[in-house]
Amino acid sequence: MRVQAALVAVFAVAAWAGGRAEAQDARVKDWVVVVDAPVEEVWDAFTTKEGMESWAVPLVGECDFRVGGVMRTNYNPDAGPDDPGWITHHILAFEPRRMYAGRFDAPPNTPMVKIAEQVWSVTTFEPVGESRTRVRLAMCGWGEGPEWQAAEEFFERGNQWTFDRLRARFPAPERAPAARVMEELHRFAEGEWILENRRADGGVFRVRNLMTKGPGGQGLVARGWLGDENGMFEHAAMLVHVEPGTDEVRFEGIYENAAVARGTVTLDAAGALVWEWTHLDPSGAATPFHITMRFLDDDRYTQTMRRRLPDGTWATFMEGEFRRVGTAPEEFLRIR
Repeated sequence: MRVQAALVAVFAVAAWAGGRAEAQDARVKDWVVVVDAPVEEVWDAFTTKEGMESWAVPLVGECDFRVGGVMRTNYNPDAGPDDPGWITHHILAFEPRRMYAGRFDAPPNTPMVKIAEQVWSVTTFEPVGESRTRVRLAMCGWGEGPEWQAAEEFFERGNQWTFDRLRARFPAPERAPAARVMEELHRFAEGEWILENRRADGGVFRVRNLMTKGPGGQGLVARGWLGDENGMFEHAAMLVHVEPGTDEVRFEGIYENAAVARGTVTLDAAGALVWEWTHLDPSGAATPFHITMRFLDDDRYTQTMRRRLPDGTWATFMEGEFRRVGTAPEEFLRIR
């Protein structure tokens, strides 16, 4: 029973409200998981027969992933067409590699979740850098009462089981512990870091970064300036820390235009610092970024910055070598 409910939960996407006006104000339950795979691979795992059978369910009898199409799944790999365990998922809307919505018909052998056919859900896929994806399942329209409570408890257990399966489908590479990542980050904490490049038009492009250890030597506090031959302006401030209760290094930054960045810092197999984040502009529009920093010696590091374009491809928009100085030269200090 639990296993069947799990997949119903994952694919319980967007049941029609059936004309109930109160559905607009009904409760929402959501679950979030970050998996170690590009969004294209995770999308295929949810929307193709081969992908679904690789982790979610042993048998997909029909997979017609289009608006108005259906997917039929069963946890019995030998199920026939009249098996009582078939779950039917109706696809109502989708945006490729970003979201899909629909509704489901519960199998007749799970009467305890029949009431949840009134629930509608949206599954979203958000790139986190180049190699990770945040999946969010939002099930909307939960009612009140004993039947609803029983179904809700059923889905709580089922969704946890299902998202554990999804993590296992895309196993995380072995990562350095947070303490080792912070040790590498603390190499930035003395002096100032500057870069000077030439733009495509021949003009000067300058960057100045100042990074210090946080209170008690914990974390890292950073400020950055950008500029050109006319002077500099403060571009960003950032806090880097170990997320409490985890072994993960996270950061949050704010920019001069009120945009915000949130993400993680890891070490790759070669020892380079990898920053993966989602940049939210003031309107809330999200852009994934992927930055690699590699120390050449104690006073120099290279940096490559990439961002995801609207068509799903990745583009490098800045590369350069930073060097450490005791105090930045005057041209890096002049504010315009």
